Amino acid sequence: MTSGPTGGDAAEQEVIDRYLGYWAARLEANSGVPDPAHPGLAEFATGAQLEAAVAEAQSNLEAGLAYRQREHPAAFQRVEVVSIEGDVAVVQECYVDDGLVVRQDTGEVVDDDISTHNVRGDLVREHGGPWRVSAVRAIQVWEGVAGCALVS
Repeated sequence: MTSGPTGGDAAEQEVIDRYLGYWAARLEANSGVPDPAHPGLAEFATGAQLEAAVAEAQSNLEAGLAYRQREHPAAFQRVEVVSIEGDVAVVQECYVDDGLVVRQDTGEVVDDDISTHNVRGDLVREHGGPWRVSAVRAIQVWEGVAGCALVS
């Protein structure tokens, strides 16, 4: 489940779409054979968050690891815009992380933990360009499907 802003505000939807785009690009950059040069990373992230995403893909590539979705993922993700002030936006996200970490060569699952995350994300619009994620901070993490994923 992915939810957007209430009231259908176009500016808020744009921020949410770009934030979700970052996570999709991160997954793509770390799936199969990880690609630290995946163009989606620079398209959706900037600054320290871009550096962290590139380093993550590089680390997975070197370690022979990759990300893969479960056959039946929880698919719970709720993103809400907290604020948009000029070229800075803040989102609050709750999602269930039930993705798998696998060995690239064999597909063997090395991490199948499930956790729920309450996250705050910052986005910026540089030089009139598109919104890009500049920071992601975990506020709370629970084991399993719990916490903010249980609140409707």
